[in-house]
Order: sequence, then C-alpha cells, then structure tokens
Amino acid sequence: MAKLWHPLKRYKEMVYIAVLLLFIMSISAANALYKRTNAYKNRFVDIYKFKSVEQLPDASLDLVAIGSNSPKFAFDFRDINQLKCSNWCIGPETFQYDCIILRKFSDKLKKGATIVLTVCPLNFFHHRYHPHSDLYKYYALLDKEEMPDFDYMEYLRYYKYPVVFNPLKIVRIFYDAKEFDRMKLNTNLYDRKGLKANAAGWIKNVWNPAYQIDIESMKPLSEINKKDIEGSQYWLRQMAGFCKNRGLKLLLVYPPLTAELKTKFSEEFIEQHIKRYVEEALGGIGFKTVDYMHDARFYDMNYYIDAFFMNRIGAKLFTETFLKENILN
Repeated sequence: MAKLWHPLKRYKEMVYIAVLLLFIMSISAANALYKRTNAYKNRFVDIYKFKSVEQLPDASLDLVAIGSNSPKFAFDFRDINQLKCSNWCIGPETFQYDCIILRKFSDKLKKGATIVLTVCPLNFFHHRYHPHSDLYKYYALLDKEEMPDFDYMEYLRYYKYPVVFNPLKIVRIFYDAKEFDRMKLNTNLYDRKGLKANAAGWIKNVWNPAYQIDIESMKPLSEINKKDIEGSQYWLRQMAGFCKNRGLKLLLVYPPLTAELKTKFSEEFIEQHIKRYVEEALGGIGFKTVDYMHDARFYDMNYYIDAFFMNRIGAKLFTETFLKENILN
C-alpha cells in the first residue's frame, strides 16, 4: 500500500499544478480580452494618440496644444496643412501634468515651436486629482520616474492586470460598454433648455463640490484652495521657464465657451480667479495671452456638444480662426 501512495501523491500534485496552470492561463487570456474592450480602452482614450507622437522624428512639430478637456475638444488640427501641429491635451489634467507631458515629448518640437497652453476656468483650483481615479490613465503613458503619483498596486490593478484584481470585469468581454465617441460628434446633445441646465450642472454639480467653492458667489478661499492655487502657479512658472530655456514660444489661451456657460462666470471671477493668478505666476516672464472666453463668435451652442466642449464643426472653425489670427498672420 505504501508503494502505491507515492505515485498517487505525485499524480495529485501534477493534477493540482495542471489546474493551477490552466487557471493562470485562463485569467491571462481573459485579461488580454478585457483590455480590448471599450470598458477598458475608454479610460485611456486620451493616451493612444501619443503612440503616433512617439514615432515622429525629433524636431518635427511647429505647434502643440497642451491642457485639459476643453482644448482637447477645441483644437482639431487634422485639416491643417500649413503647419505640423499636434493636440497633446489630456482630460482632466493639472498644470503639473501639462508640464510633465511637455518635458517628455519636447524633443519632437522644432526650435521656436509654439506651445499653446489653455487656461480653463477652474485650472488653478485643480492642482490635485480628485477623484484619484483621474490619474490612472497616466499608467499607460508615463514611467514610474516620470509620474510623481505613481502607485505600483494601482498600476497593476487598473492598467496591467485589471481582471486579476476584479474577475467580474470578465462580463465586459461579453457585454461591452459604449465606445467613447464624443470627440466625433457634430451636433449639440441638448436643446436650449437642456443646455442651460447643463451649464448650471457644470457649476453646481461638478466644480463647486470638487473645489468646495461657490463660483457665482465667491467667499474667502480655504487654505486648501490657496495651496492648490499656489501649486498650480508653481507649475505654470515651471512650464514658462522650460519654454524660455528651450527657445519655445508659450501662448496662453482662455478657451471659448457657450453663452450659457460664460454667463455663469462674473467678470470679477474671471479677473480675480483666472487672469490675476496668471499674472502673479508669470510676472516678469514674457508671455502672450489670447482671450476667446469673451469672443461672441464662439458663443453659439451649435459649435458644442454641451455647454463646455466643442463639437467637430466648432473645433474646425475655432482651430482655423485661432491659427489665422495668432500664428499664420
């Protein structure tokens, strides 16, 4: 009986190993399939364009746009032939990560290239990422040394092996999410009444709670607000200094808005909580700003997909106008 025990034990061990290997192979295959779904790819939708940027020859770009969601939608260089341009905007994005992206791909810029940095209405309040999940997209682009908020467990959980950490994601292989297609839209998703509600929603449901402020009736800023503004100003200065040292032209743009959203920002707010922070950050550094926030040519809701983000018709018009008035003139 003892002689039979050892072969039987070895057989069981081999079965266990085979089952374990099959399990690992199944999870690995499921993980690879999940990473092909929209549910996974939508999180990194702003990152994929950098694959083509990485393949560009050095010193090949005349102009790049950097910034957050608003310029991501507003600048469309696909039909521009006079210059070699690229949209490096990622949304949402802080000035700190604008600077990181600029430094990472700066070798692709010609000497004297123009860096178009869009200053969105709440940029200076957005120094930290909240929710923290807004950082996960950078795991597909930045190395550990390039990403100050790098967390190895997050990297594994949300980028490298999402199915291993959450097997329920396998369901998305069979019932996928809708593709992120807002960058393809040519019309506004709202009627006039809905657009007004959307503009109010940006203020009351997004920015006010995110930064603990009241945009339409500003109170004294909290210490957290003040630190975030100081942090944003620091990284804006870093970008300006980097551009100056590299012989690059920094052009700051205040982005176009629908009339419905523009009216939510008083002139006092624009002067005190946007433009003043720029002046404080870049005082003594030569820079140029262009204000399209007050440009009635781009108030029309038909140029947007909602109250804030431009559709392809609006982006084409805005991009052509911007280049003609500021770069090609």
